[in-house]
Amino acid sequence: MVSLLLAVQAFSQDKIKTVETPFISQLVNGEKYTIEMESWGCFGGDLAYMITVFKKQDNYYVTFKGTTKELSSKEIDYFTTFEKQLNQNDHSGACTSADNYTLTYNDSIIVVSDGSCAWRGYYGLKKKMGWVEV
Repeated sequence: MVSLLLAVQAFSQDKIKTVETPFISQLVNGEKYTIEMESWGCFGGDLAYMITVFKKQDNYYVTFKGTTKELSSKEIDYFTTFEKQLNQNDHSGACTSADNYTLTYNDSIIVVSDGSCAWRGYYGLKKKMGWVEV
């Protein structure tokens, strides 16, 4: 897998732009965006997860592992914070594991590799959302 981009940039129709507004804040009714996370490293198995966030009738919903739920305003804030941290923090490091994130919204794609072993944004989001592994 090849990382395509730095944390604060997104491709949009062959142009690079800075992402200042989180995707969740840009959604209009009928639109969605996805968060894909792949984790790999020396001390753990390869993992891959997809989260889909969408807006319908002025409400926000999330689908994770086949279950869809409406987001509360506090949970919307979790996603906003996650996106801002993903785009603003330095995720470089010499960790033997890495979490690779791909966020897709319309024609915009953000790809970030977190090799810091410090941020672990997906795991923090998962904890706040109350999602547990089966």
